[in-house]
Amino acid sequence: WVTLLEGKGFPMGPVRTVPESFQCEQAIHREMTMKIHHPLAGVVRVPGSPVKYSGVNTTQSANGIQQNHEKEEGETRLCLPPPMLGEHTKDVLTDVLEMTSTEIEHLVNDAVVECWEK
Repeated sequence: WVTLLEGKGFPMGPVRTVPESFQCEQAIHREMTMKIHHPLAGVVRVPGSPVKYSGVNTTQSANGIQQNHEKEEGETRLCLPPPMLGEHTKDVLTDVLEMTSTEIEHLVNDAVVECWEK
């Protein structure tokens, strides 16, 4: 498709596999991937945001791992790992559904929900 549509005025690009997309020259130049520390998997490489904003820090440390340093005022950081299964279950049940800890405990004991403990 790229050969057929190239130069015809269509916004397009090649479809890549995940490993190809992480090794793509443009993705590397635009810092489209980051290495982060995952609580179970260790250091993993994940896609970064394709949209870049001023005031959003996505720089990595010398060892290549995304760090959670103190934020400057007005700065946003995009360096959290994906949540674990059940990591936010208690928060949602408590804050959104206003369930008590006893009600949540019953759901966990009955294997209705799973709560991941840090």
